[in-house]
Amino acid sequence: MPKLAIYIPKKDMKEIDRWRKKINFSRVFMRALQHEIRDRQRAVESSDDQLSAAARHYRRKLTEGADTLLDLGYQLGSRHVLDCHLEPEMIRRLLTLENQETLSAEDRELIEAILDNQLQTLVRDAHQLGFNDQAHPEFLTDAFRGYIKGVAAAWERVCTEMKEL
Repeated sequence: MPKLAIYIPKKDMKEIDRWRKKINFSRVFMRALQHEIRDRQRAVESSDDQLSAAARHYRRKLTEGADTLLDLGYQLGSRHVLDCHLEPEMIRRLLTLENQETLSAEDRELIEAILDNQLQTLVRDAHQLGFNDQAHPEFLTDAFRGYIKGVAAAWERVCTEMKEL
């Protein structure tokens, strides 16, 4: 039978010496290796179609729960307009993003810059509601979309009010 050398950190050698007569380390290693190979093969054997279908499925599922994130962003965007936190040029720029299907990296950076220290509060609030990068990879984008919608809605109300003055 072929042999393979495995290097063990010195600090772990004491435990190995302690269990050497009770544990078949070759068997433990082989089980761990087989498990690792099976896990990697599953990922490799998945077709691009399967991965795309799964991504579409989970994207739909995750966006169904995004209303809360949209609301968080919406409230913040409305407040920024109504509290005169934004310059008119910035509002115009945000309004151009309202109907875009995706936000570019540049658009996301713009919104992050606008939010400045409030971005941490937005992220914290989203985390408290159970949203994070692992559970909802697009959680920040959804909050940004809500922000844009909030800016647009509040600006529309402000414009209506200005016409009446």
